Formats: sequence, C-alpha cells, structure tokens
Amino acid sequence: MSEEEDAAAAPAEEVAAAAPGFTDDEKMFIAQSGAGNPTPVRDLLKGGVNVNVQSPKGVTALHVACGKGHASLIQLLLDSGADPSVADSFGLTALHYAAGCSKGEVMKLIVTAGSACLNKQDLDGCTPLHYAAYAGFRAVTGILINAGADATIADAAGNTPEMDAKANSKSDVIARIQKGVDPADEGDDEPAKAEGEAESAESAP
Repeated sequence: MSEEEDAAAAPAEEVAAAAPGFTDDEKMFIAQSGAGNPTPVRDLLKGGVNVNVQSPKGVTALHVACGKGHASLIQLLLDSGADPSVADSFGLTALHYAAGCSKGEVMKLIVTAGSACLNKQDLDGCTPLHYAAYAGFRAVTGILINAGADATIADAAGNTPEMDAKANSKSDVIARIQKGVDPADEGDDEPAKAEGEAESAESAP
C-alpha cells in the first residue's frame, strides 16, 4: 500500500500537527468532524470556521468525515458548503477517502456531490475506484462503477483497479468490475433477482 493509500485509510491522524496559520478552532473542527460529532462542528461553523479549511497536510473536515464513514456529518458539511473537489497534499479528494471506507451509504452520498471528481487521480495516479478495488469493498466498487467511474484508468505503476483487486485476491470485486454498469446491483453480494427468477426459485424442489 502506498503512502497515499495509508493516508486515505487513516485520515483523522492527519490533523495532529499544528502549523502557523492553522488555529486551534480549525484543528478542533476537523478533529470533531472525524469523530462524527455534529454539535461542536455546528458551533465552530457558527463561530466563523471555514468549512473548507485545510490542515497542514491539506486535509479537510469532509475528508475525515468520509474516511470515518459519518454519513450524517458528511451531509451537514455538504449543506454548509463543503467542496468535494478539494484535494489534500497527496492529491486525495473526498471521494478517495470515501472509497477507503467500507460503507456504501457514504459513497452514495458523496458521489452525487462530487461527481466531477469521479475519475480524479491522486499523485500516484490512483482514482477512487483504485482505492475501493484495492481494499476489496464490493459495495463501494459497484456504486462507483454505476456512477460512471472509468475502470480502464491506470495508475502511475500501470495498474488498473481490476489489477489491484487481483493482486489482493478480491474475486468478488474483480467480477463486479468486469460486470460493468448494472443499476440493479449497487454493490450487494448479489444483485436482486428479477420477479420471474424469484418465482422460479421458490417453485424449485
């Protein structure tokens, strides 16, 4: 796993260091977003903290909320003007962070707001789909594919998302990538059966 992938996997730690111009309130705002605590986040926003403020490593509150899987906090930040296109110092956007989280509901939420960044590549050339495939998150992979993620994009090492999944023996993710767009399959273990197929299954001995 690359340094960038490590960053997406554990975003909350990115706000630990202080830096000139990065205030205690701003540090607290990002930390509380990562912890999923809406009350202090609202209070800090009311107190004048910029919703898109970045830590010394470029991390935003939306990044950490996505990485930690806090759907309600993500919605609060988006409603307050959080920009999904902002990238950290590794080139990771909110979609990259969400792709490193196993919760499909989080990806569904952020992929709509950040659709323009769907195929955004980080400094290693990895898209959000690379992260989901590498981690073996079938649900997130399916949501990205249905949203229009390009599975043919290769990273700086020449690896596509499918190749990343193969490297980690994620056979279900490989199959989902090969399947392509399927609105009936948002990433569950199996797509919902058609009505006729369900009846046939029930009548089988």
